[in-house]
Amino acid sequence: MCLPVSMARAVICSLSAFYRMQEKVMMIEPKKPFWKMKRPLRITLLAVYSFFVACWNGLRVGSAIFYWKTLTEYGSYTLYITISGGIWLVTGFLISWGLLARKVWAWFAAAITTVIYGIWYWFDRLVFQKPHANWPFAVGATILLTAIPFSFLLSFRPRQSFLKDSNERKS
Repeated sequence: MCLPVSMARAVICSLSAFYRMQEKVMMIEPKKPFWKMKRPLRITLLAVYSFFVACWNGLRVGSAIFYWKTLTEYGSYTLYITISGGIWLVTGFLISWGLLARKVWAWFAAAITTVIYGIWYWFDRLVFQKPHANWPFAVGATILLTAIPFSFLLSFRPRQSFLKDSNERKS
């Protein structure tokens, strides 16, 4: 008689432990959507900046497609404009979403893309465009528009925000 009673107790104890564990699992709040997540203001501003760069390149793609015939008549590199604008459009939207969703890869992608975008701008300006007289302004604008995202990315709270996420995911 002792063996069935002890087995029954073991089953009841394990079922009650399982039930308590299920209650704890059910009490965990579901993950918030990315637009409701708490994030530092600088990350939000950087995501908006990335979104506007993506929209600017979307206008570039749309204009190149709309004025394809005219641009081709004047000897412009229409296919290059369309492809490069499309690449920056997709990249900008992905980075913007990644920053808003506080994805760890978005921090690195934003830093790398900021540098690559500046390099690409000057490559495009020097290789595909006619020389312009306003190069000092363009240099200053490039430095400023590269320094602002880096100041946002390298400040303490945004770095801690992304590091905190990666540490929580590991445990």
